[in-house]
Amino acid sequence: MKIDGKLYGQTISLARHFAKKGGLLGNDEYSELHISSLTEFIVLDCVEYYGSRLKNLLMSSASDEEILKFKDSNMERFKENMQVLVKYIKGDFFEGDKLCLADIALAHLINGLSLFLSKGYESEIDPMITKVYNNVRNSPGIKEYLEGSTLPLMFTHS
Repeated sequence: MKIDGKLYGQTISLARHFAKKGGLLGNDEYSELHISSLTEFIVLDCVEYYGSRLKNLLMSSASDEEILKFKDSNMERFKENMQVLVKYIKGDFFEGDKLCLADIALAHLINGLSLFLSKGYESEIDPMITKVYNNVRNSPGIKEYLEGSTLPLMFTHS
C-alpha cells in the first residue's frame, strides 16, 4: 500500500497505523501495547498458524481425508487459544465497552474458522468470544459495511 508516495507492506503494521488514526489502539501507551499484543497473538498464533499450514497442505495436493485430519487435529489448539483470549475480555470487547483492533482481528479469525477446523467448531467457541464477535459485527460502520458487502459471511453463530 502506498501512503504519501511511500510503499508499506506489513499487514499488522498497516493495521496498527490505521487503528491508531481511528482511535482503535486504546487511550494510553499501555493499552496500545496490550491491544497490539493481543492483535499479534490473534494474527500470528491463530490466523497465520492455521492458514499457512492449510495452504501448504492444499498445495501438496492432499486428499480430503488428510485435510479432514488436519482440521480435526487443530481443534485442541483452537480451544487453548480461545481460552487464552477469554482471559483478556473486559466486557463487551477486550477494552471494556470500546471497540479496538484486537476485537476486529478476533472477528476476522472467527469468520474464517470454517476453513481451518472441522464441522462443529462453533460449539467449541466460548460465549465470551461469541459475544465479542457479535459486538464487532454490530458496531457502527462495520455493521453497515457487512450489510452492503457481497463477501460471504461464514460464521453466523449467535
